[in-house]
Amino acid sequence: MSPIYNQTVNPGDDRMRTRYVGIRTELGQIPSVSILRQKVILCKDGSEKKLEDLDGPTVSFDKNEMVDLRNPETNELLGIQMSAGEIMAGVHSWVMQQLLKFDQQQKGESYANPQ
Repeated sequence: MSPIYNQTVNPGDDRMRTRYVGIRTELGQIPSVSILRQKVILCKDGSEKKLEDLDGPTVSFDKNEMVDLRNPETNELLGIQMSAGEIMAGVHSWVMQQLLKFDQQQKGESYANPQ
């Protein structure tokens, strides 16, 4: 039986969730993405308890791969596709923004988004 990645509804049910996503960007190399999973169980009180960490795939980045976007809260398909290259551009842009904010805060300045 395939693992369930959607939210569970019945106490005692278990599901998988993404625990960690790491992007390795070695100089001069195609980025690779490592994904780790975690198995959790729904408790009677509605909380979820971590059962175990599990491995997942490490994949080479393919900027042309098309990705069906999903709602991060419900895992439902949104009916929109983006290329992995567009997604990586978004991740890169967000990371750069965080680094620029951090650098300005280290200098005691407030962050101003550069144009």
